[in-house]
Amino acid sequence: MTALLRTIGLRKAFGGLQVTAGVDLDLRDGEIHALIGPNGAGKTTLINQLAGEIAPDGGRIEFLGRDITRRPAHARARLGLARSFQRTSLLPAMTVMDNALAAALANHGRPWGVFRAARRDAVLRAAAQAALELTGLADAAARPVAQLAHGQRKQLDLALALIGQPKVLLLDEPTAGLSPAEGREMVALLENLKGRWPMLLVEHDMDAVFALADTLSVLVAGRIVATGAPQDVRADARAQAAYFGDEINA
Repeated sequence: MTALLRTIGLRKAFGGLQVTAGVDLDLRDGEIHALIGPNGAGKTTLINQLAGEIAPDGGRIEFLGRDITRRPAHARARLGLARSFQRTSLLPAMTVMDNALAAALANHGRPWGVFRAARRDAVLRAAAQAALELTGLADAAARPVAQLAHGQRKQLDLALALIGQPKVLLLDEPTAGLSPAEGREMVALLENLKGRWPMLLVEHDMDAVFALADTLSVLVAGRIVATGAPQDVRADARAQAAYFGDEINA
């Protein structure tokens, strides 16, 4: 199966610290590819390079067969590469719908100054409503974001990523900070979206990873030490030594 998103020998260093050390990674159509590793392994740095927020020092990033290594974040977003964040950056004083409309406005390339008109724009409202329905937030559309529970804010962050009908989703710790019940709701939501959007999933919650992932990669000190089907990776000696040892010996 052809990779939609691919890194080839990707490298990034901050001073003398190599945080991405020749990473080769493929995300294929229809799959969820989970990326795990200990704290400081370089997972978020890798996601930031894919999204265009950090420039790599070397190697290539290909998306839909194009070299996007030097393209800025907004150009990648226009091609269909969307991301959610470990920490949401929503507009808390505005309603859920207004946050969604603001994202729709940006995705349609319209200036912020026409936001009032956006509330009456049928195309923008349809895009916003569809994303809220997909993420289970349609009933909360009129609520201020400040009144939402943490799990609902995470759902809204995902809704904003979906508004532009992306071709690939980059998800950075979607269950971070969630209660066990909220985490289960997020996993169920992502299961519902599975197959509709290929996803690169950075996640610490192993229950979520093994419930969702088709492919699993373990990143340690900036290097991929194992990639494959989740159960195969879990049994891999290198992955056990690097990441699963405590879990297996518990």
